[in-house]
Amino acid sequence: MKRVGLGHKTPDEMVDVVFRTILTTLEKTSPFYITSFCLHPPETHEYEHGLLSQWRGYANGGFAIEFDEADLDRLTTLESGAFSHAGIKTDRVHYREHAKQVDLAKFKGMAGATLLSIVESDPELLAAFGHKRLLDFMLPFFEVVPFLKDDGFAEEKEYRSVALCIRPKHRPDIDKRPVRAVQFRVSARGNVVPYVMLFDNLPKQLSIKSVIIGPHHNQENQRKAVSLLLEQTGVDAAIRLSTIPYREN
Repeated sequence: MKRVGLGHKTPDEMVDVVFRTILTTLEKTSPFYITSFCLHPPETHEYEHGLLSQWRGYANGGFAIEFDEADLDRLTTLESGAFSHAGIKTDRVHYREHAKQVDLAKFKGMAGATLLSIVESDPELLAAFGHKRLLDFMLPFFEVVPFLKDDGFAEEKEYRSVALCIRPKHRPDIDKRPVRAVQFRVSARGNVVPYVMLFDNLPKQLSIKSVIIGPHHNQENQRKAVSLLLEQTGVDAAIRLSTIPYREN
């Protein structure tokens, strides 16, 4: 049998090869786009005031917007019907007992498919590794992997919307729905970041339930500005001030 050139890799290294190879395969046809939310129970301190780690990491004196989570699921259904996606799913992120979230039967043969994707295919290799391809595992991978996260992030209680947005040239011929156009923005560090605008131009918009004014040296002025903005846009949402102490360096 041919040698596949993977050397003497440990099991962990082989898992990494499989993981990176299937991500690369997805990137070529249907890249992941992830939108993250925090889902804390009402009347908890985190719900009322937000998380200090999130204010530090993302807001920097800004705002936290509470959306209607039921609307998010309804709009996901509308999005799936109106635009061509390889998959779109909303779910809680799991921080512990990751193995319980995985149906291993759905991934049978994935290691062989990975090897076939990185070596030259021939009858000998097909007989050894089977006839499945990495794209056959795209949906099982998509349904699980984006919703697993290290326990160190558990305080976030993250809820994610994950979309596999098909690149235009890979849209099936039988699918006449449009694909979402990829937009681009520049991050605070100067990186170019691609993104898609889910729910745009749908008959229903995502409802805003409340806005938290984050730690700021003049929260009251921030509150007045947000109140005017909500009034001007016709959004009926509660406004509250976070009491978390935070001072910028």
